[in-house]
Amino acid sequence: DAFMHTALLDPEHGYYTNRKVFGKDGDFITAPDVSQIFGEVIAAYLTANIMAAKHDKPATIVEFGPGRGTLMHDILRSFKSMPPELKLAEVLLVEASEKLRDIQKEHLKESHLPIRWIDSEHELPESPCYIIANEFFDALPVRQFVKSEGAWQERVLTNGSDGLIFDTIDTELPEDCANIIAECNHNPSDAKVLPLRESDINQAADKPIFEYPEAAIATMRTPSNTELA
Repeated sequence: DAFMHTALLDPEHGYYTNRKVFGKDGDFITAPDVSQIFGEVIAAYLTANIMAAKHDKPATIVEFGPGRGTLMHDILRSFKSMPPELKLAEVLLVEASEKLRDIQKEHLKESHLPIRWIDSEHELPESPCYIIANEFFDALPVRQFVKSEGAWQERVLTNGSDGLIFDTIDTELPEDCANIIAECNHNPSDAKVLPLRESDINQAADKPIFEYPEAAIATMRTPSNTELA
């Protein structure tokens, strides 16, 4: 939503545009920062699956949230030593941050494959696509809805007398969220409902929360010609 987009990508104050996020000098370290073996293994996995599939068209490699481009750099280097029968069309990087795009372009400037940057999954081509998403879905924002007196309300943070506190607001459930809740009501064992912690302010401890990963659900709606690596 607009709030999370501003918090993450605002040109002046956004988390991914105004600070070092990755690596030993950033907020967290991911597997590609530790060893190139991670990228080499993924490249071998992709090679085996692409060659086994025997596509009529060259495959496209897609990465969501490529960070500084470290993982893709290791994958592309490994591709150079793979069998010549491996047919690849291009690399697509799904990146919303202009600052990170600039870093990726510098890191991947010697790529032997064409690289394009796109804004969302809606721009994926019709050719076979193999998608990489390392520590991407777990970093996407999650909206929370609380059931109160038989109705669902969105759970938010607001200013209280002692700082930030939890509160709820009346809101209309997104269509996907409403469908998921309806399905969970039909099959209770599938429900993603969590008990509130006793420390949570403005909520009773026995009221359930429904966590709705809106961005992740939207991202995973990829065409049938894609495979998640």
